[in-house]
Amino acid sequence: MSKQLSVVKVLQGMNENEFTQKIVKPYFETLGYEWTQFNGGPYEKGVDLFAFKKHEVTDELMVVCIQSKVIKPEEQTKPKAELSQLINQLRQCLTDEQVMPNGEKQVAKEAYLAIAGELHPRLRSEIHSQLDLFGHRVVVLETPKLIELLQKKAPHVLESLDQHPSEIAKRKDFLSGNTALNNALYSKSDTNLTDIYSDLEFFVGKRKERAVIVSGFEELQRPLKISGADIKWFVNAKSLLLKKTGAELFTVDISALLEKYERQLLDYSSASVQKLINARDNNFQTLKESISLFREKVADALYAKSITVAAQKSLLDVAKNWDKFREFREVPIELVQMSGTTTVVNTIKTNLIDLKAIGEKIPNRPELELQLSKEFVSCELNYRAEVYLELLQEISSGYGDKSKVREFLNIAQELLSIQAILFASNSPLIRILDLTKFAKKFNKISFPPSLIFDSGVDIALFGGAGFGKTTTLQSYAARCQQYHDNGCVFVELAKYKESFKLFLPKKEPEVSDEKLGLKKSKGKKSRSAVDSELFLKAILHAFDYEPDKTNVEELQELLKTHVLILDGIDEVYGYVPTLLRVIKSFKKENPRTQLIISSRDNVEYLSEIDFIGISLLPFTEKKLKSFIYSWLGDDELAHKLWKKIQNKEMLETVSNPLLATIACALTKEGVEVPSTGSELYVKRIELFTGLYDQHRNIKRTQSPPEFLTEIAKQTAFLFHEKEVRSMDMAEACSTLSTILSTKFKPEKVERALKELISPCNVILRDERSNKISFGHLRFQESLVAQVLDIKQRYELLSYLPKTFWRGAFTLLAESNAVEGILDECLRTDEYSDSFEETLSAMISNSPVSKDKKAGYRELLEMLKGSSAQLFEYEY
Repeated sequence: MSKQLSVVKVLQGMNENEFTQKIVKPYFETLGYEWTQFNGGPYEKGVDLFAFKKHEVTDELMVVCIQSKVIKPEEQTKPKAELSQLINQLRQCLTDEQVMPNGEKQVAKEAYLAIAGELHPRLRSEIHSQLDLFGHRVVVLETPKLIELLQKKAPHVLESLDQHPSEIAKRKDFLSGNTALNNALYSKSDTNLTDIYSDLEFFVGKRKERAVIVSGFEELQRPLKISGADIKWFVNAKSLLLKKTGAELFTVDISALLEKYERQLLDYSSASVQKLINARDNNFQTLKESISLFREKVADALYAKSITVAAQKSLLDVAKNWDKFREFREVPIELVQMSGTTTVVNTIKTNLIDLKAIGEKIPNRPELELQLSKEFVSCELNYRAEVYLELLQEISSGYGDKSKVREFLNIAQELLSIQAILFASNSPLIRILDLTKFAKKFNKISFPPSLIFDSGVDIALFGGAGFGKTTTLQSYAARCQQYHDNGCVFVELAKYKESFKLFLPKKEPEVSDEKLGLKKSKGKKSRSAVDSELFLKAILHAFDYEPDKTNVEELQELLKTHVLILDGIDEVYGYVPTLLRVIKSFKKENPRTQLIISSRDNVEYLSEIDFIGISLLPFTEKKLKSFIYSWLGDDELAHKLWKKIQNKEMLETVSNPLLATIACALTKEGVEVPSTGSELYVKRIELFTGLYDQHRNIKRTQSPPEFLTEIAKQTAFLFHEKEVRSMDMAEACSTLSTILSTKFKPEKVERALKELISPCNVILRDERSNKISFGHLRFQESLVAQVLDIKQRYELLSYLPKTFWRGAFTLLAESNAVEGILDECLRTDEYSDSFEETLSAMISNSPVSKDKKAGYRELLEMLKGSSAQLFEYEY
């Protein structure tokens, strides 16, 4: 990175007071101004800085007034009104007398507007006419000019700006909240999610771990009847649990147990025993036939009026008893004679006596019985569950400190990991035990996530699309800035993925250190040391620091005392597939660094993340109401939306922060709020491609709304096919024009793409990199889902195994597409087990009844269990 670019980054990272005191004030002092008066701070009036020096001949005071303004890259077009106000203040300094330090009054000779950053050409043009007033001119000093002046007159000021990695922890660019989301929602207000952040409830663990078993463990202390096929599972489970807990699941010698079982089985299989079994079976068949004959004769007797209905009932009750209890029950002799069943009754009596005699000679079929360790059940399960409940109660009541939270997390994680092994989907215990006897506690935590983050433990934050992962981490980072001396290092992975792609290995087969360009020091570096160094270099590069040895060492030292937050693992995992391995390597080399990462919870690599996981839950009704009223800032509008949500039973639909935000944005624009998540996204596109303007009786696009929507869908689909969230504008325009060349002229496509950026604001463009994106990934997925919905079902199969497409398919499920896709899977020979995760997520998100969902899951089980084509299956 060039020296000038480094200086620009430092200047744009300052606040206005720092910029004035560290840059502007020293520069004018270097020019010979003897007195400077700084007016910064929260109560500043007039201008930021006055500088004075005496005229060399007349001793007249030369007065200069300066206003300072820091403009971030994303704000290049925004601060017109603020700049106009600053220019007006400076013009007043050139026309109105100012009070000098000696008490005299004097008009300023010169006025400067010093800007850390650069103005957008359009904004520069708009304020140009305001700079002159009756011969009095305000001079604008943008960063390039400032750097030029400093290089000539005050190089020591530039030298003081040499960046050190320690400054990364002081960055505040994330404090503005989810700016991409705000921009994509056309939000003109200053409200952002961090302003109105409300702690969401969460549960410890990844998805499918919402309930912790806290009692009923006595079920595990009785002898377990298992099969020979179960032995392998129990041996493997014992090994896994021994590694995790240091305790043995069972102490019995499996070889001796099997030997005894096989010996008993051999005896049971002997010719003499099998002969008895055959005799018993033959006798039993004769008994069944005799009892059937007895019932027929009783029916005949009733028909012939030889017996009464009451007598018939009495005889049939006896037959039922013979059938059920396999014991002979005497029948009144007069009823036997009247019904004509003497012979068959004698036969049944003989059969039952013989059956009992033979049965006493046949040994019971041998069974494998395994007794789990009572010590394991007592210490590893009962004790942990008791401690878990005690700590949860203590922390939820407000009495938990960091050590208590850390202990709670460890206990919860241990319980969940043991539970995950014992009750895995392939566990024989699910078949053997009565699971209803186990009491589960819904693993829902209501205290702030910041308590978890403050514990110092490595945390993985999970949540579905739009569940507030980024905002939760931004809010915690803001809290670190405000309350902790150390701050934190916050890395938006999607924003800086090019840096990680540049430095991290491209694939798992490890390449040599020489190919990575790393010089050998004393001895060869381990793979984890190499990975850790590359990881640190990627972070440095992301924040425009030179990734040299000195900076790597300084950043490594910094992270011993500063939390490292990596937001959006799921957004770059496909782009940098070695990221998780490298993170593990970094932790191995830097065990003192606390890491907090975030990811969606429907990804296949969850098992690779061995941090303690917490998963965000949707808004409670109370929190949702608070969010809506805070976001809208208008009680009347908020009451209107809240009433609509309650009346339409939409609480589930808008229960996550993203959908709640869209509902608020639509309400603010006077648009009717629909009832499903996918419809909300569709309504948003309608709003931004013309409905927004229609509500204001204006027209700002040449392309019709339908065409704009189509180009937005095609762009999103293109991004998804390449598995990216952003693309160079020129590349996207060229590719789309080629794809759509048979339908539309290239210039029409290009115009629509530009209009989707401005004025529609559906697509966002980075002014510096010229890359375009949809802001939030969920917006992109919603458009992709609309494209998938109009395709033939067989065309969708190739996308089902791809993790990146899962979010789009879950939205597609809301349009009742699950049945058609399952049908296609049943009819095709292309079905693969890799489809399962996406299909399962679709079923969960489908707006159908519980019974129908159960039917879908049965179909999915059939698909998993059979490779045969089931063309004729009806459902």
